[in-house]
Amino acid sequence: MADLVPPADLDQLRRRAEVLLRAAEQASAPAEATLATASDRLDLGAAQEAVARDHGFASWALLAREVDRRAVIDAADAARLRALLAREPQLAVEPMVHWCDHPGGASPLGYVAMLRFDTSQGVWRDVPGTDALARALIEAGAPVGGE
Repeated sequence: MADLVPPADLDQLRRRAEVLLRAAEQASAPAEATLATASDRLDLGAAQEAVARDHGFASWALLAREVDRRAVIDAADAARLRALLAREPQLAVEPMVHWCDHPGGASPLGYVAMLRFDTSQGVWRDVPGTDALARALIEAGAPVGGE
């Protein structure tokens, strides 16, 4: 299983699924075996499911949701985060998983706090927009005490 490398984007992952599908259509044994882990079908949906499973997600929809959540937070887009949380409030509490830079997972609120730490300098810094992100997460039910 391969963790996602930020900044992951769905277009790149879709292209990876398309390449996998083409290889399977050309009778590549490794591609066929990878596709078989997700489905007995030979189509783009099955290839997307195989890519999702390769990254530790049960489905393409769950992979897409996680990639979108991380992109919204990384962009410090509080309006999009509020819209996302209005549709799926559990995303305020579900750990952010399968990322190479947070292999143990991170709570969304904890991740927002970590954005402010500059690992190259070992210091905290101001990152505009993190206060609005944190507020949106807390209002949606993110635990503050580390629960």
